[in-house]
Amino acid sequence: MDATFIYTVDDAMRRRVLVVAWSASRLLGGWTGYAIGGVMAMSVAVGASFAAARADPMLLLHPVVLIPGIVAVMFLGKALWLRVLLAVASRSGRDIQATCRVTDDQIRVEWDRGLVVIPWSDVRRVVRDDQVWFVTPRKGRSVFLPAGAVTDEVGGFIVQKVRAAGGKVK
Repeated sequence: MDATFIYTVDDAMRRRVLVVAWSASRLLGGWTGYAIGGVMAMSVAVGASFAAARADPMLLLHPVVLIPGIVAVMFLGKALWLRVLLAVASRSGRDIQATCRVTDDQIRVEWDRGLVVIPWSDVRRVVRDDQVWFVTPRKGRSVFLPAGAVTDEVGGFIVQKVRAAGGKVK
């Protein structure tokens, strides 16, 4: 197969890509991360309440309170970075035109500021969304494609190549 298509990346697409990338990330990623972060924060609050009631600050170092506290801080830090990245993406103000070429050997995305070439053997994961496809290599830069630009034939080909190389498709 050798398919080429051109697409435009605007602020709305940049924001969606960030959300999909965050959801697909490993560290407390996805919407499950909200639930985990909430449970961890509640656990810390309960532990802090017990420590205050018993006037024993050492109770905060108990693993039942300390471990959820660390996880809650990690989650909140990640959520804060997502908000910062979304704010930056929505203010970039310039649409970017990109060209994607899908061949038997690789996926190649080129735009005015760079080029990313990912051989199929290097693709770790593809996350499909109703608006974007997010292609993550084992090393290097990820690429995304608007779902509207990916035809059924090209999409099926990408899925086949990624799975044949041992990558995951979600």
